[in-house]
Amino acid sequence: MSPLLRRVVLDQRLGGAILIGRAGSGRRATFDAAVAGIEPRPTVIHLNGSPFAAQTRYGVLSLMLSRLETTPSVSRHELVRAVATLIGEQRTIVTLGSPDFIDGDSAAVLAQLAAMRKISLVVVCERTSQLPADISALHRSGLLVRIDVPGMDAGRTKSFLEAELGGPVSMFAAAVLWRLCRASRALIRQVAREFAAQGRLRIEGGTWILVPGPVHIPAGIRVPHLASVSREERRLLLLLAQGGPASMSALRHCGLAGEVNSLRSRGLVTVEGSRSESVDLAVPLVGHILRERADESELADEAVREVYADPQAARVLTEARAMRDVGDDAGAVAAIETFSRSGGFSADAWRTEPNTRGLILEVQVRALLTRGRHASIDTCLARAAEGLASAVKFGAGGRSHVQAEQLLGLLSAYAAVITGRPRQALGLTEVLWETEALHLKALAVQAEAWAVADRQREALSIVASIDSDIAALRLAGVLDEVMTPWECADIECTLLKVRLLAGDWRAAARAASRLAEGRYPVPHAIAFGDVVGGMLSALAHETDEALSILLPAMHQLSVLADGAVPAGIRAAAAFCLADLDHGDAESLSAPIPDPELSSSDFLGWAGAVLDCLRRGRDDAAGAIVDLVELADRCHDRGAETLEMGALAAALRLGDTSGADRLGQLSARSSAPAAEGYRLLARSVVRGDPSALAEGLERLIRCGQHLYSHGQGGVLVERLSRQDQRRVLAAAFLETPGGPSAESEPAGHARQAWLTHLTKREAQIAKQAISGMTNTAIARVNGVSVRTVEGHLYQVYSKLHVRNRQELAALARPGRSSSRS
Repeated sequence: MSPLLRRVVLDQRLGGAILIGRAGSGRRATFDAAVAGIEPRPTVIHLNGSPFAAQTRYGVLSLMLSRLETTPSVSRHELVRAVATLIGEQRTIVTLGSPDFIDGDSAAVLAQLAAMRKISLVVVCERTSQLPADISALHRSGLLVRIDVPGMDAGRTKSFLEAELGGPVSMFAAAVLWRLCRASRALIRQVAREFAAQGRLRIEGGTWILVPGPVHIPAGIRVPHLASVSREERRLLLLLAQGGPASMSALRHCGLAGEVNSLRSRGLVTVEGSRSESVDLAVPLVGHILRERADESELADEAVREVYADPQAARVLTEARAMRDVGDDAGAVAAIETFSRSGGFSADAWRTEPNTRGLILEVQVRALLTRGRHASIDTCLARAAEGLASAVKFGAGGRSHVQAEQLLGLLSAYAAVITGRPRQALGLTEVLWETEALHLKALAVQAEAWAVADRQREALSIVASIDSDIAALRLAGVLDEVMTPWECADIECTLLKVRLLAGDWRAAARAASRLAEGRYPVPHAIAFGDVVGGMLSALAHETDEALSILLPAMHQLSVLADGAVPAGIRAAAAFCLADLDHGDAESLSAPIPDPELSSSDFLGWAGAVLDCLRRGRDDAAGAIVDLVELADRCHDRGAETLEMGALAAALRLGDTSGADRLGQLSARSSAPAAEGYRLLARSVVRGDPSALAEGLERLIRCGQHLYSHGQGGVLVERLSRQDQRRVLAAAFLETPGGPSAESEPAGHARQAWLTHLTKREAQIAKQAISGMTNTAIARVNGVSVRTVEGHLYQVYSKLHVRNRQELAALARPGRSSSRS
């Protein structure tokens, strides 16, 4: 990044650059590193926009103009000439921060000086929409080169923390700190050290995990610019900390518009939305600090009521969301239950701010699911719905009340799907929803209900439709006006589960990766995407990649969640360790995932299947019995795709008794993987090896490598050598992140396993993995078949594998030379 900026600044044909990146992303460090390498060292002038500069002609240029004998009363042309003469031939770099807070005359002068190549202008901002008109025109003409400074996403934060703390860090812990500190390296470092001192960050099983609980921020933690805010600015910050996002129009009505602009220029608040502007804290950590340190008399309810119709409900929603964002689901549930007991969901309460109360219930449902308290969900929703119905009955019948009724019904449907009652969530697509957000939520829940049952292709078509709608809203710049980040994250998590339940694991892997990168600043969603990616790696026998995710997640979830997911992850980690002949595999094997819970949750199901496959290496008969029992449980829950997957896993261990059942299920299923399952069943029933090869290929194209790779797989052993090579080639080409069908597999030359081989052995090994026969390899290399066989024997011996299947599994991304 720095070399690119250096080249742009030195290029006499250009006027400078625009550094695009979020605050705390290292934009200033990137600039300093670029300038440090320039000799002779140029003159650097730092300018910053501000509310004062925006209202004062040439305000941002006061530093430069103070060196002139002339005054700003001269014409702009004369002023530009005077500044150009002052600069002379010496290379001068001018940086401009907060460009949206400068006056038009200053922007015009800077743009003209850059166009004349008298200065190299480096504009620092978060998005190009902040550029004044003259500087924007310079950018469009190509004279200002855009350089994106990658922010500290969740993954980079995890790497940063691991370097700071000296050990592995769970993705959830990294995501929480990333969210709290808004990706600021300095703040992340401070908070991580303080959390470690408090015991909020602790080592569990060699991994740093975040312990749920209230956030305590000592005075030693300093957020830039927070100490210098005025009394009125602090009043605004405290209002946002207690009540959450507020509309700009309401704040203008309270006389706080000037404070919004001032705090925005210093990076303490953000203004989102092109039409209905919403003001919120830029750094969530500030909210925790102010809520903890605020005096009750500092901001009376009357002040909050000027902005929020129901101050108590706004406070509960804000605090509950803040607790959930740091993993304190128990605290969020307790706060909401206290609110409920105090009449927060009574008929009288529902008359004001029904939408806020609906969102509070949504937070409660998500938190209860994480804590495994499924039985409490129906109770809390029923009580709230009773109060709302009573309010509507006695006159509260506005549109907001209709929206709240629809949201409660939607939450009930969602809970029914999650707890294994998908039939109770049908008909959601036939309702006329009051808002676009409710409509998209309903579609997502309906898709999950269909994915569990027998309408997988319809479910995936809904997924594609929602993806298209969200992309269109994002492109139009109105996504934040339609849905909050929490709502977007919940929808995307649901769509990811639909892909998993429908059997399209390849698309699920891509969606999981996007979530894990921090597409939405919601720690639970980031951690969920990360865990799904790890589980899919385990199912694909990408053992080392899976363990790098599953082991930290296992330790984190031991203090964070209950239910099928933690047990499933533990079982998957044990499977991966056993795959590497690691002694710790047995210690992780208990408890075995509960078949009842695993029959409707994909992660629990995957853990149960992998646990059976691990045990099946020594006791195939017992493992087959457990897989059939799991299939029966899935059948009882209506989870058709999971039922087929469990039966196919039993086939993988050599069971033939369930082939007819698998064939009948797959024949009527619309799941993308159903045809692959049908061909597996047909190959067993009719003894057709060509159907087996085609079935494995089809499953691989859906991302399901489970049945064609790994130890103890009976299905692949039934294939002819030609078909084995065919399946190997399909797996090699379909590996996520691997080479395309047209590319030569040279990318694998950098993998660790190749370092154990000679150059010729590595070449022959890669050719064998790609599906070439020994004869074809001999012909290409100009050697005899016997020579090829000798080289392959050496390859198998050095890498401790027995055949091409195990060699291919070892060579796939995510696998290392651990076995060797």
